[in-house]
Amino acid sequence: MAGLHLLVAPWLAVMPLSTPGEPMPSTIKISVQVGCEIRTTKNADGTRLDAVISATGAVAGTYAFKVEPRGGGEPLIDERADFEIESDTPSEVKKAGLDLPAGEGYNASLSIEWPNGSSSCGTSAS
Repeated sequence: MAGLHLLVAPWLAVMPLSTPGEPMPSTIKISVQVGCEIRTTKNADGTRLDAVISATGAVAGTYAFKVEPRGGGEPLIDERADFEIESDTPSEVKKAGLDLPAGEGYNASLSIEWPNGSSSCGTSAS
């Protein structure tokens, strides 16, 4: 067999990513930008605070939303839970809200964590 050469090309090997008939595993894009905002809306009864999480793509994680009287005391809300944004396009999800009576001062904080990072925001309201 003179003149016969065997060419081995390991980069041509094909590996299945999933078993046929099973869904592909989900992934989280590293380039997804995630942020938080505490929206303050004045109304006839006082002020409404809404905890809002936004992302430029699909992402899941946890959040903590806390509102306490400015002078100290028990929090009006201290909520910790999961969040998920399923859309691959820029989206937001409102996870918690609270109506505050007029004339009082409050500090609010929102912290979020997801597999590739974390962020936090805060505001004061009266």
